[in-house]
Amino acid sequence: MKESGKRWIESTISRKPDLLNLFAQRIYRDGDCICTFDREIEVTVNRGASQNGLSLSLKSNILAINTGQPDVKELEGEGVSKTVQKAFAKIYNMLVTKRAQDLAEEKELPTFEKLRLTYMSSRWGSCSSKKGNLSINTKLLLAPAEVLDSVIIHELGHLVYADHSKNFWKLIDEKDPYHRRHSNWLKTNGTRLQL
Repeated sequence: MKESGKRWIESTISRKPDLLNLFAQRIYRDGDCICTFDREIEVTVNRGASQNGLSLSLKSNILAINTGQPDVKELEGEGVSKTVQKAFAKIYNMLVTKRAQDLAEEKELPTFEKLRLTYMSSRWGSCSSKKGNLSINTKLLLAPAEVLDSVIIHELGHLVYADHSKNFWKLIDEKDPYHRRHSNWLKTNGTRLQL
């Protein structure tokens, strides 16, 4: 890497140290708590409970992470994070889909074809307006409910206007008067949302 690139990185990180959180990986420890928009979930790490590597189950408010390693007290790494994100996406997809359907009806916005929760590195949501599909970042499961709702409303708005035109923002101002507050919350806290 050139010296100028290193200086730019150092300068950027010194001004915005929270950017490093984008690359941090969550550590899952036995007894930890994951707070989602609708509940607190206790993490249990079951050592030696899985013979096929890593597996997860979420029942009620307990996330059981089972590992084939006998003396593990905490888990981390990209593989663990991806497994947890996929599990949360599967578990929460119906609930978030219902929430989005209710918001579309309540806010008198168009309905969508399909919603999926997925990991996104640089977006909170996206909309394929031609197909009518919404994608919501799994990290938003860790945000307050009104922030999650604001992103959903934003993406539903793209079913009316596919761009970020004046008409789009006028619609969003009407349907979600506090969207700026929620957007600022994400700018301030978004890098801390780690699954």
